[in-house]
Amino acid sequence: MDLERLDELAEDPRIVSGIHNYCDRWCERCGFTDRCLNFAMEREEKKESQESESGVDDSEAAMKVVEQSLQSTLELVRKMAAEAGVDLEDLEVEEEDPPPDPREGARQHPCSVAAMEYIGIVDTWFETRTDLFRNKAVTVARQVVVDLPGSDPESEVNALKENVDAIRWYQHFFYPKIMRALGSAEHERERGHDDEFPRDSAGSAKIALIAMDRSIDAWTHLRDALLDDADSILDILAHLERLRRTAESKFPNARAFVRPGFDEVP
Repeated sequence: MDLERLDELAEDPRIVSGIHNYCDRWCERCGFTDRCLNFAMEREEKKESQESESGVDDSEAAMKVVEQSLQSTLELVRKMAAEAGVDLEDLEVEEEDPPPDPREGARQHPCSVAAMEYIGIVDTWFETRTDLFRNKAVTVARQVVVDLPGSDPESEVNALKENVDAIRWYQHFFYPKIMRALGSAEHERERGHDDEFPRDSAGSAKIALIAMDRSIDAWTHLRDALLDDADSILDILAHLERLRRTAESKFPNARAFVRPGFDEVP
């Protein structure tokens, strides 16, 4: 994508600046894609990739798109620097000893540990529940055959799929967002924070909490649908609830954070 096209996308009045920073990355279910520069860029790059010369290897085409995207971003940075009167060529970087890795402390935080444990818990649960879902499918099939009054097998199957999809989507989502929130909080503590600007730590924590809310809701509905294994799901819900409470304690102002676009009054 060239710089002119990138400028054109960025200047679209519908675009909400920074909206992609605090979303759940589930574009297929998002009602704000037409206001997201990130989505517009990805759509444009996908279109360019599809229009690439025939016979080009997929990996080669993908690399070309990445290179073009990086080049466009670099050109945009240079343009912004020039407008601000900053000469990027004259910037001197002093060599310093590498700072300690701030991610190490974040990895050891109870929130991060619990979020990482949750990933394994979910994988194990689904890997060992093949028979449970098979039995559920048989039960639903029998409802179709018998056609019991008041039953709606199709809606039941759709609801089951919706909840499983949500659980799987957010399974790996908490950990990186919590890590980012913890890292941002440390950065804000060390270097100070201008209260005129929103705290990235609170915003990152908020979307992690929203993902936890949705996961808890999905597991609750799944428990109602799979009563034969309700106890194991209750254990997962307890783990998630502990994680949510710990995160809310660590980031008490996260819920009040106003995410660009999503939480703003039109």
